Formats: sequence, C-alpha cells, structure tokens
Amino acid sequence: MDASFYFYSRRLKLLIEDPVPYIKEGDPSASCLFINTCVPDSIIAANHTASIKDLTVEDLLNKDDFFNKLLSLLKEKKYIEARKHFVKELHPDKINLFGTVKDYLPLFDKLACAEITYNQNPPNDSAIYKEIPSILKKCGDVIVLGNPSDPTLLLVHRDVNNALYRDYKSTEPPLSVDDEKKRTFMLQFLLLGKEEHMTTCFSSFDGMWHLYDNDPRKPSFQPFDLESLKDYDICLAGYVNISQEQECKLGVAETGVGAKPHFSHLEKAQEDPSRNFYPQQSVVDVEMEDLSGTISYSVADTGGGRLGAKPFIEDTEMPSCSSSDSD
Repeated sequence: MDASFYFYSRRLKLLIEDPVPYIKEGDPSASCLFINTCVPDSIIAANHTASIKDLTVEDLLNKDDFFNKLLSLLKEKKYIEARKHFVKELHPDKINLFGTVKDYLPLFDKLACAEITYNQNPPNDSAIYKEIPSILKKCGDVIVLGNPSDPTLLLVHRDVNNALYRDYKSTEPPLSVDDEKKRTFMLQFLLLGKEEHMTTCFSSFDGMWHLYDNDPRKPSFQPFDLESLKDYDICLAGYVNISQEQECKLGVAETGVGAKPHFSHLEKAQEDPSRNFYPQQSVVDVEMEDLSGTISYSVADTGGGRLGAKPFIEDTEMPSCSSSDSD
C-alpha cells in the first residue's frame, strides 16, 4: 500500500471514529447560538473530509485565507468557532440559518476559475467548457475550482425543485468521469436533502461511504449505502481530480527511471505514528495535522474581494433552491 494513501486514509478514519462529537445542531456551549444549521454544517463537513482524504484539495483550500482559517479551526476541533467563521463571512447578522446551498456558494468565488450554468451556451472560445465532461453539465451548474488548465475540484450544484432544471433530476451524478485530457474526476461527496434536512455522504476509506448528520440525536458519522440515494434529493456533488492527486503522490525525483517517490515522512508515520508528534499530542492529533508537502500549481487570480471577477463566468445568477434544499 502506498504510504501516502495509508496516511490520508488513516486521518479520515480517525475523524470518523473520534469519540468527540463532530459539528452538531444547537450546541449549548456556542457563544452565539445559531438554529437550523444543517446546510452550512453539511458544506463544512464535505470540504473538511475531502481535504483530509485528498492532499490536493487541502492544498487548494489552504491557498485562500478564509478556508485556511476554517481548516485550522477544524483541525483543532473548534467546531462551533469554525461554523461561526463560515457563516459570518457572508451572513454576519443571521441567527436562523434555514436556507440553501446557494447561500454559501459565493464563498468559493476566489477559488473558482469558471462557472458553467446548466443548459446555457458558453462562449465559442471557452476551452475549459469543452474540457468539462458533458455528463456533469447535464447534472447541474458546474463550478470549476483551481487552476483552469488542471482543475482540482468540480462542484455540481443542483437546484432540485426549480422547474427550469427538472430535466436533470433523472440524471444521477456518475461515480467517476474522464475528460478529453484523460483526467479522471472521482465523486468525493454529495449534499443530500430530505424533508427539509440536509446531510453529507462522502467517500471515506476501503471503498466505503459514510454519512455525516448534524442531528444531535444521531451519530456524527455512520456507514452509508449509495443505494439509498434514491431516497434523497442531491443538492451538490463534489468531484476530485484524482489524476492530479496521483501525480502528486507518485511524483518521482528526476534521478532516473524507477527512482523512489519522496514520502519519507509518510513512511515513518506508517511504521510508527508516534514519531511524528510532540509529547503533548496524541496519535489522533498528529494524524489530523497537515503533514503534506506543497503542490506546485497556483490558483488563477480572481480579482479583488471574495465576490470579485473571475476569468470566465457564463451566468452569475443561480436560481433559488426550494425547501428540500434546507434545514
């Protein structure tokens, strides 16, 4: 087993098995108590678990100050503070967070290099539109995150009850897709709406999927069968460029054919995790730390401000979601 795969899978497994509850609705210790928090909690969980499992996603999110702070708070298990940080960026005065995924999509603007609106014609010279697999464009609005020449993460937003979008309700997001450059984008998470409550299912480890639920009456994480998707509305899908991930993990030094990848710190972690933490830390703490190397691509400059201009936007207006896409 590749040492890096072991390390990142182990980090995610430790989060799932952590006896400390993950982000939950209505925590009485919150200094500013929100209500109806399932939508932001589910978005946070989706991106947190993706960043733990895939170092390219972690690197992408860390390039933005907002997400860098969010991940730092989550690593420290400051879940209530992380939620407050996430919500206050766009909605500083809101207490009742009943809403939709769309309410928080502007948070990703500084990382986005393109938005491809469902059923809309792109500019004729839009190379990135041509590269995005057509099946994803049939599933909803596609938001492309990362370097436009080699995106890290694709978000597919589905306005499940909007009449303009009814055609894609019969199109299930595929588990993986290849684009014209032979890159593979693998489904990593889904935000699921059911009876005005939202949860997140995500690819975890050993071929398993898990469901995150912020309901305090239920476990934070539990195994999830993808056959159950028929019982939910899919509101957002996240696809990771695993070709980019594999290139990063399997990068070989330019010292000749067959040279060994540079993952000595990961090999040590596999042999003995205790060698990688301070005396005051537990194995759980070190596994949740950022021990990955940096990745040598840069995110396209999107202009000033979180809602600043992007290199290519087809349609910045996204229709509102219905009550099924809410807490």
